[in-house]
Amino acid sequence: MNGSIIAGQLITDDGKKFTMMCSLDIDEEAIISSIVFYDDVKEEYYSLDDVVKKIALPLTINIELTINERHSTLIFSPNKVDIYKNEIKTTIN
Repeated sequence: MNGSIIAGQLITDDGKKFTMMCSLDIDEEAIISSIVFYDDVKEEYYSLDDVVKKIALPLTINIELTINERHSTLIFSPNKVDIYKNEIKTTIN
């Protein structure tokens, strides 16, 4: 699964939701990279540095996964957002 391109949703503390596509790697921490956001209303794509200007912290990331016909949801709050690397990291408990 590492390096897979997946769809997810970033939710800000003030309730704003951003649809996203990204690469996901999970080891001792979850690393979400190559992040692209999509605005359904404007039908436009945005980078992490465009969206980070509009968000209120803390963040919640929801990622819906179906692996071998089993549905799972990965929900976490990132502990590091790096706009220069286009990457969000969190520890796995």
